[in-house]
Amino acid sequence: MYTLRREDAADHVADSLGFSVYLTSSRVDERAFVAHVAKVAAGLRRVRVDSCHLQSAWQCVDKLLSHRNHDTRAIAYTFLDVCLELHYDRVPLGMRLAIFQLLTTGHGEFLRRQNSLRLLVQDGRTVLPFAKDLGWVLLTLLETSDAQKELSSLLHCILRRSPHALEPEIVTSITTLLSGRADAAYARRDKDACKRFLKFMTILVNHELDAAAATPECLASLCGLVNVKEDGVSTWAIIKHLLSGASRYQVLHGLLGLLEAPVAPFVVRYGWLSGRLASAWGSQRVTSLEVGRSSVLRSLLPAVQSPHSIVIFEVVLSLQRLIKKYGDQMLIEWDLVFDYLRRLFPWMAAQAFADEGPADRLAGELLDTLLLVEALHHPKQLSDPPLSSSHRRFQGNLYDFYAVVEVYMAYCPLATVTNLVTFRAEACHPASDSNWLANLHDLVATFFASTGVHVIIRLQALSVLDEIVTLCRHICEDRVLDDLFVPCLQLVHDDDDPQACVREAGLDLIVRVAREVDSVKFYPLVDLLHMAATSAKFADAKHKATHGLVTLFHACFPHIPSTRCVRIFELLTDETTHEDGRSTRTSPFLMACRGPTTKPSVGILPIPKLVVAALTMASTETHAANFDVAVDVLVRMVENRYVLHDVDMNDMTVKLVSCVDCRAFGRAAAAPPLSPLPPRRPRLRAHTDSHVLIADMMDEEQTADAVSGRTTKTVLTQYLTRGVELLLLLASYQSRVSPAVLHRVLLTFVSVLDFEPTVATASVSPTMLKRTKSTMQVLPLACFHRVCKPLDDINGPRVHSVEIILCLCLALVWNFLHVLPPSLDDDINDKVNSNDDKVVQSDDLVVALALQALCRPASKFMASLALQVLMQCFSQSKFTRRDHLARAILPTLLHAHKSSLVDAAVDFIQTHVHHLPLPPSNTVAALNGPATCHPSTKTSWYHRGSILTLCTTDRDAVITVRYATITHTWTLPSNDPMQLMTTVFRLDPLALDSPSMQRLVEGAPLSRALAVLDRSPTYETHKVGVLYVPHDKATEIELLEVVGGSPRYLEFLRGLGEMVPLQHLVMFHVATFMVAPETSSSSPTATSDSPPDSGRHIAKKRHIGNDFVHIEYLDYDDTDNDDGIPSLGGQFSDVRIFVQPLTGGDDLFRTRVQCKHAATLAPFGPLHGVQVVPGHMVAAAVRLTAIHANLACREMHQDRFEFVLNVEDRLRQIKQIGTRFVDATASPMV
Repeated sequence: MYTLRREDAADHVADSLGFSVYLTSSRVDERAFVAHVAKVAAGLRRVRVDSCHLQSAWQCVDKLLSHRNHDTRAIAYTFLDVCLELHYDRVPLGMRLAIFQLLTTGHGEFLRRQNSLRLLVQDGRTVLPFAKDLGWVLLTLLETSDAQKELSSLLHCILRRSPHALEPEIVTSITTLLSGRADAAYARRDKDACKRFLKFMTILVNHELDAAAATPECLASLCGLVNVKEDGVSTWAIIKHLLSGASRYQVLHGLLGLLEAPVAPFVVRYGWLSGRLASAWGSQRVTSLEVGRSSVLRSLLPAVQSPHSIVIFEVVLSLQRLIKKYGDQMLIEWDLVFDYLRRLFPWMAAQAFADEGPADRLAGELLDTLLLVEALHHPKQLSDPPLSSSHRRFQGNLYDFYAVVEVYMAYCPLATVTNLVTFRAEACHPASDSNWLANLHDLVATFFASTGVHVIIRLQALSVLDEIVTLCRHICEDRVLDDLFVPCLQLVHDDDDPQACVREAGLDLIVRVAREVDSVKFYPLVDLLHMAATSAKFADAKHKATHGLVTLFHACFPHIPSTRCVRIFELLTDETTHEDGRSTRTSPFLMACRGPTTKPSVGILPIPKLVVAALTMASTETHAANFDVAVDVLVRMVENRYVLHDVDMNDMTVKLVSCVDCRAFGRAAAAPPLSPLPPRRPRLRAHTDSHVLIADMMDEEQTADAVSGRTTKTVLTQYLTRGVELLLLLASYQSRVSPAVLHRVLLTFVSVLDFEPTVATASVSPTMLKRTKSTMQVLPLACFHRVCKPLDDINGPRVHSVEIILCLCLALVWNFLHVLPPSLDDDINDKVNSNDDKVVQSDDLVVALALQALCRPASKFMASLALQVLMQCFSQSKFTRRDHLARAILPTLLHAHKSSLVDAAVDFIQTHVHHLPLPPSNTVAALNGPATCHPSTKTSWYHRGSILTLCTTDRDAVITVRYATITHTWTLPSNDPMQLMTTVFRLDPLALDSPSMQRLVEGAPLSRALAVLDRSPTYETHKVGVLYVPHDKATEIELLEVVGGSPRYLEFLRGLGEMVPLQHLVMFHVATFMVAPETSSSSPTATSDSPPDSGRHIAKKRHIGNDFVHIEYLDYDDTDNDDGIPSLGGQFSDVRIFVQPLTGGDDLFRTRVQCKHAATLAPFGPLHGVQVVPGHMVAAAVRLTAIHANLACREMHQDRFEFVLNVEDRLRQIKQIGTRFVDATASPMV
């Protein structure tokens, strides 16, 4: 009854929904049918019907699911969803299977089909009826569906609620497919897809589906998504579950296979490292999976080859975790750890990728790893007792560890590198290692030679070297010095340490070792200091090296003989030639020889002791090389006046004079003669008992039995020549030498011209060994004839010496003429005005030297110097002495070989023998040339190389006498020329000529010739350019534009000369005083592209650039760059004289003479090379050097420009006038 009623109610409900009509409709009207289905579906949401009605309705609706109309299919899917969602318990199994079959065979409508399928399986609760085909359906949908997100949700529900309903193969296939999609999603940065995959993998792990998750593809995807998280579940946890599950060994095998894959992506390697290392000793450690640490480390090796920093970063982190947890338990693992660190070292300097976050910390993490190892080992200190291996936390090999530290040395902290040097130093001791020298060499090369090492480390390595050298003293010291010490420290002076600590420590070590060395290895060490003092780039290194040389210089005097101290001083003042040979410069530390101005870092040299030692070696040293060093030292001391400031010059000069007079200079260093030479032919010596050891070398060399002694005589001649040159330099100190000593020096100069160095002379002619008597009263005219004997060609060294003597004599004479500053005037005047005949009669020696060179000159330069010496000496001698000198000079000149210079000398002596100083008015007239007048009568005569002109006016008469060397003008109260001639020359008033006077034809040609003659000065003129260099980077334009200068520069200019009309004095083209006129635009040197001042610069450069000699005043204190001094470019400028003020307590100047053609240029002076000159005499010395240099340059260019002195030119003009304008109509009187 109840059942019947229920059926009746169901039928009533079905009839109310229209099921009867729906079931009986013939569906002729399809639109009405679809509308009726929609009405039924809507009704099913309100009421429930039985399964029969649902089954009947499904049979009518199932065809609509494949209808062509989209809306119709939508109504059918709506009906199906309502049935499955609200009436699922009344849907029969057959209908469910039919629905499943229809959903799996349908096409398109993936979202509706997936939603219907989800309702059909009840979100995974009812999967068993469809399990056979559901897996393949899901796999197909995964490949074809366009609603993957909803499909993933359906799949997750099925696996979560019915994990084992699907077949394992199907689940594995699905997992493989999803892992591939996850890789693609990660590549395109689709994080949502990656998270869905991680959620899927989490479901598999949580529901014991490890077999499906252990596939290589799945593991690769997991490793790639190692940093992607979803709901707090990360890849780390998934991998840990896999490794701790039933398939852990399969998972481990799969991970190893991934790492060994040749083309595994870096994300896969990184994920593998994260999971594998986390499971081994990381935060996700799996205790059930016991694998040895060494095996894990070996499996990590392929990951080191990855080019991606994120993978390397994970390796480094894993090493840190391993050392922190198991560092004190590791034994064999240390070898692998050190191998890792060596392989990972290139990443210390690698640039990080922009998309790899931890890469910028990779270098720091690597260094932290190394420091973790160091923290396990405390380096053994020398004062601590040795530790046993059982008490050490670090159980690895220390050699391997410090080898890795050495690789990372550039990045390690200072304390770590210090420990490394301490450890390496233990293997450098001779008693601890047989290979100690090689170890020491490696230590020095690694920790000292490289400039990239920290200064403290380099100093520590240097201290190790010092300790080893001290230990090896007297055992194998020479080997250490030769093989290691000298090569290591030979360039320490140029070290680029900004604090100069390494340079200072290295040079100090060289000095300490050199002081203790007793062998010949002393000299290489001294050479190191010398190289530092002369060629170091840094001033502090130069000062330190020079201080070291000074220290060694003090310590070397106890050594016998004194070769060491002489050698050191020779290095202190040595000249250094550049490799290209362009220039030469002297050590700037000669100032160390004087105490008051010495820099504290340099020290003071005991020069008096050195002078005694060098003079002793010059006469007693038997070794030729040591003798050369001693002589070079003496020469350098004498050349630089500043050096001998505290030396008694009288004593030094007397010792050298005695050594030269007795022929002891260099005699010990020369080879002994094989046999005595035959007696020499005696020579006539009129009016004298002279002392000079004379022999004719040419006569001796012509004898056949003297061939064996020529070598010895040649060496002795060379040594004696060097002694003479040294004595010449000493004679320039006349302001510090007494008159008696200076007289003895000049006497030695004359006597040395007749020297013949031979050893046999002493045994053959013992009476001739007496030196010349000191009194000059025994030197009559015969002395001049003896001195003026011809200079033979074989006496080449003597010719050079005579030329230097003449330069020196010229300097001495010009000093007497007040060329030197006023501070020396009193001393010079005392010598000149002294009543002592010894001083007054020294002009005999000077005249003798001048005649020697003038009669037989070796060059035009020598003859010019000789003429100047002769003229200056004669003109400055006392009036009472001129007759004596003229009687000595004129016979020699008249019998000498005729030349224009000899004729000029004769003319000068004849015109000045009775010449008195002119009154002021006449002096001015003589300087300005002969007076001009408007003659009513004018008559000229030629008379013995002179021209006499009488010019009369209405009131007076003007007499002008023109000579080659002077012009005299007198004004007399007379108007009759013949009366004057009759009165003055005793001429016949009726005769117009005499045997010695020839009248000239008056007229315009004679007047023009006399005007040309008057424009030729009676003295020499010179053109010298003067440049002011304000700084070492000045350009040529700056040199031409500068005006004025510093006060010291102006004071130097005032010392060169007075500002008077240049036509009468030496001309200096001073660039700072020259103001050229403005150049017009029409000038050929000015163009439209030229700067505004280019014409003015060219006009100024034409004056200065054409000078042979340039004086350049360097107004900056930089003595290191001698090659880059600014200057003017040009064809000439053969000699450049640099004057540079030095900073210090005294007024000092550094002078340097540079010759462009030094090989062909005649020697000149007094300045040469590099010298330090006091300020009160620098201008005079530079002026004299410039004059001599200009003469030498004119001689060198005489092939292009005629080298004729003014006196020569005037004499030639006078003779030409006397020849051309003689009145032929007037017959001379007989």
